Amino acid sequence: MSKESINQYDTMAECYNLLMLGGYYDYQAQAQTLATILPPKAKILEIGAGTGLMLKELLDLGYQVTGIDHTQAMLDQAKNLLGSEVSLFQTDVTDFDLGQTYQAIISNGGVWYGVWWEDGKFGYCGHLPDQAEVLKSIRCVVRHIAPKGQLVLSMQDAHCNKIMDLPQDVTYEQRIHDKGNGVFEKEYIFVRNSNHERLCYQKLTLAYIDNSVFESALQAEGFTKPVISPDKRYMVFTAPD
Repeated sequence: MSKESINQYDTMAECYNLLMLGGYYDYQAQAQTLATILPPKAKILEIGAGTGLMLKELLDLGYQVTGIDHTQAMLDQAKNLLGSEVSLFQTDVTDFDLGQTYQAIISNGGVWYGVWWEDGKFGYCGHLPDQAEVLKSIRCVVRHIAPKGQLVLSMQDAHCNKIMDLPQDVTYEQRIHDKGNGVFEKEYIFVRNSNHERLCYQKLTLAYIDNSVFESALQAEGFTKPVISPDKRYMVFTAPD
């Protein structure tokens, strides 16, 4: 059955792991890089935790992990994967209060992330196309970072049209539609090859964030400029004392 919605991940939840574990991300490699950035056994919050795939890798490495996401269908899968020992919260990143701080907050392709441009420079992208909401989310998130703590964003190539062959006889296609002023729509399409059945369909509105806007918002909170990991998988902002 075809499933459609706009700006929600609920209809994509059942196909999400198939895509992510089918080559879209390399969670083990990412976790190994994070282990060189984060203090051992650190208390970590992931924003946009999805189905918990990154949290599972970090949990296995001995970190204390918590996750938030706005899509309950994704968190239901994360609960099945992680069990009761990991706290997961369905909440809005622009307005949440967990009542505690963390040594690091990670956005692994979630709320915000870095993008590499063809000229080797980097920018920012996120799931909040409205600039006011971006700034509100930053202020909300940094309140949860402990002194000298870290905000860690994954980095990836800029969005483009793409087709991938996935396990279980499924083909994934993503289509990018430029709406102007940095805003774009991204379609996620999953099709069963044997009968051409559309398994899942998702359309989201995302936006590239001007570097000065994102970095100035963090610097106003006392954070450092970003430091890029040697393998270029992550950027790290450090909180003030």
